[in-house]
Parts: sequence; C-alpha cells; structure tokens
Amino acid sequence: MLIPGRGEIASALQGTYRIALRDPAGAWMLDDSVAGVRKSFFVAVLLAPLYALVVIIRSYLDQPPDAALGVFLVEGSAYFAGWLVWPVIAFEIARCFSVRTAWRRYVVAYNWSHVWIMLLQLPLLALSQSGLMASQAGGFATIVTLLLVVAYRFLLARDVLGIDRHAAVGVAFLDLIVSVAWSLLVIRLVAPYVGLPDPG
Repeated sequence: MLIPGRGEIASALQGTYRIALRDPAGAWMLDDSVAGVRKSFFVAVLLAPLYALVVIIRSYLDQPPDAALGVFLVEGSAYFAGWLVWPVIAFEIARCFSVRTAWRRYVVAYNWSHVWIMLLQLPLLALSQSGLMASQAGGFATIVTLLLVVAYRFLLARDVLGIDRHAAVGVAFLDLIVSVAWSLLVIRLVAPYVGLPDPG
C-alpha cells in the first residue's frame, strides 16, 4: 500500500464528491493507475479510528467485552480484510460486463467514497446514541441513510464502472447484501469473546 499526497487526497475526494452529485466527470479526477489503486486502500488506514469509534459506540459502549484483546483482533482483522472483498467481486463483475478497463477507476472511486459515507453516517450515530433522536425517527433516518448509500453505489457502478442502469441497480444491492453478510460473519466470530451464543 502506498501513501497518497495531500493533492492526491484532495483530488480523489473532490472527484468522488462530484460523482455523488451526479456529475460523471468527477470520475476523471481519479488516478486509475496501478499506484492509484494501491494508494486508494490508504483510506482504510485514514478511517480506522472512526470505524473503531463506531464499533465501540454501537456494540461495546454499554458493556465492554471481557476479552477485549480478542475482540480487537477479530474486529481489526475483519475490518482490513473487508476492504478486499468487494474489489475482488467487482473484478468479476467487470469481467462479466466486459468493462475490465474501468475496474481500476471504479475501485479507486469505491474506496474513496467511504470517506463521504462515513461522514454521512457519523452524525446519525451521534444523534441516536445521545438520546436527542426518538427511536422511530432514528429508524427512519437509518433507512434514509441506507438508501442514500445504495444510491451512491449505483452512481459508482453506472458512471465509473460504465454498466447500464439496470445492471448498476443490481450491483448496488449486491454490494449491500455482501456488506450485511460480512457484518454477520464478524458478529459470529466476535460472539465467543463477548459471551454471546454462536448465532449459527
């Protein structure tokens, strides 16, 4: 993994922001070289502290686990391994749709888009955990946020990967399914360390 410079980070964030605003030209601001793909995985390092905060608030704030080291190792390993899951699946999708030349640009856009998604989700989490938002309002806001993320993934598939809109819808929802499946796997791996029965 290579470390991007400040200018590269700014360009990547601006490009993915423009894609979110339905401006396909934002994709051409991304570095789709082999080095650019490698540098895009640096986002995992940038967001790791925020991810750890989210996990603690959502899962362990009220009752810290007894085996904290085990939980840390499982959650940390799953977090970094999870960054490889979708790019591998996306490669097969790109191959099936004969758009392999767009795969690198798509992976770069996909990785950097996590920054904007995290910035979208954090305020909702803060409000829900603070008690300032009613449970029903929180549930509605969660659904809206989820739909916005799926819509963003749709734009990435359509405007960056270059597949038609019907296929892009399928890719966006497949991404959601894979994300949920990965989260369930992590829960199953963590369960023995927090005293929960094996969900399987």
